[in-house]
Amino acid sequence: MRPRFSAGFLWLFCAVLPGCASWDAFWSAPERPPTGAGAPGLRVQNGVVTDGTRIWQPCSYGQEAAGRECIGRARPINWFQARDYCRRLNLAGKAWRLPSRSDLESLLRPELPAPPYIDASVFPAAANGPYWSRSPFQDSDRSRWTVHFSAARSLGETLAHGAHVRCIADPRPANVRAAEEDEDGGDDDDSSDEDSPEAIQNEPPASILPLDQIKDHDQD
Repeated sequence: MRPRFSAGFLWLFCAVLPGCASWDAFWSAPERPPTGAGAPGLRVQNGVVTDGTRIWQPCSYGQEAAGRECIGRARPINWFQARDYCRRLNLAGKAWRLPSRSDLESLLRPELPAPPYIDASVFPAAANGPYWSRSPFQDSDRSRWTVHFSAARSLGETLAHGAHVRCIADPRPANVRAAEEDEDGGDDDDSSDEDSPEAIQNEPPASILPLDQIKDHDQD
């Protein structure tokens, strides 16, 4: 009979080995109970999804909004393309960006009977796969956290690989934010810990990979 090892045993075994990666380094469950998509107050309003604090793009990259539906297939793109897409998104007069890992994890609904684990009543036709965040993975300048709605987990991914995109908005109107950035001398998002100059100093152009050559992680 073959021996059986629990996840706890493997974690303890890894913990005593020098240089062994932590469990969280390659596969992580949300660190907080999911409260986003199913939380009271989340609603579609003026073409966006909001709970009064976060403001979300209702459809993924590659789709078009048609009333309360998302038409077309969500398409995976690399991280640079995803970041630039959100920055250029023209929707509801908002200034858009990639969400953080915690933003995306707030949308997970692992209690649902089947993937994708997200509330389809406000996020219709969501991709059954990973979505990019702006949060660095393990302090690396070559990877970012992705949140997998196919498995209700978070995973690090290299920047050149493909994942889906759902942008989040700065709560300030785009014209107000632009005016404040002019006064401050630049976009303060680029100086944050999650999108630092060090992380993007040697970045390739957004078109580094044709869309049809990007690794597709639709099915994990």
